[in-house]
Amino acid sequence: MKMIEDIVLNFSSYQETWDFFEWKKKDTILRVQKIPVFRISSFQMNDFFSFQVKGKPSFLKCIENQTITEKGTLLYVCLLTDLNKVIGVGFDEEGFFQNKSMLLLEEEEYVIQSISKEEEENISYERIKPYQELFFFTRKEKEMRKKILDEIHLLYEKKHYDEIHYLYHEISNKKRSVKEEYHFLIKAVTFSFSKELYPLYEIIQLTQ
Repeated sequence: MKMIEDIVLNFSSYQETWDFFEWKKKDTILRVQKIPVFRISSFQMNDFFSFQVKGKPSFLKCIENQTITEKGTLLYVCLLTDLNKVIGVGFDEEGFFQNKSMLLLEEEEYVIQSISKEEEENISYERIKPYQELFFFTRKEKEMRKKILDEIHLLYEKKHYDEIHYLYHEISNKKRSVKEEYHFLIKAVTFSFSKELYPLYEIIQLTQ
């Protein structure tokens, strides 16, 4: 097990992927003094972007209290890399994958260079279930999507049907009932985020 020193992490939910350029001042940035890193296969790396996983006791024991920050040690935290990207991962006391962090670009390059000559390790975990959310959205897109959905729900609840109708016709010309338009909007915003949906966000911003 190799140790890496002096990096920063910005943990989000295990289903989230926030690149460094999406970090915000309000985020809780962890300054890490020392952390274990494992070189893994691209197959295993993909699991951490596609599934909820649970670390097995042998792996958890290996990383237990090995990550040291300015404020103390972290129970089950480490870095994983397939030499293409690096992520920080955190597990809860039962071993469930709970948190993920991307790295600053220069620190990611430093980690990859530091471990490039190490052999791949087959870390022990089990896949529990695939992500239910469309994890490939950016942080900004998720925030915009939530704002649109909240507004659509509110308009329908308050029976502002003219506004529902207006938003609907920004993305579809097919004739539908108000209820059908409402459900169409919810489904469209929930399961996709193409450029066609950006006008909805702009309209909502202008009306608030």
